[in-house]
Amino acid sequence: MNNDIDLIICRFLSNDLTEEEQQKLKQWIEQDSNNQKILDDYKKIWQLATFSKNNQDYSFDPQEGWLDLNRALSRRDSDQSEDNEVPHTDIDDFPFDIRNFLKNEC
Repeated sequence: MNNDIDLIICRFLSNDLTEEEQQKLKQWIEQDSNNQKILDDYKKIWQLATFSKNNQDYSFDPQEGWLDLNRALSRRDSDQSEDNEVPHTDIDDFPFDIRNFLKNEC
């Protein structure tokens, strides 16, 4: 994923997109059916980070969450490049604390 789309996704999650960025995000999603899944993964992490921030009893490190997501995406990308097939990614790819949140909150 390139830095431009990363920034656009972050701005999308912050509800701070320009019209031009909205168009770029839409085009990026339409380029590859897997891009919608990537965006959905980012949304889940964003929701979890927001949940963690608002609930002091829940301990979650957003930086570690982003690292886990990037590792999962890198594994998926390397698997895809090896056999040109998009592997199935499900909730079990996430660390336990994220999996637990996603099962209970999403």
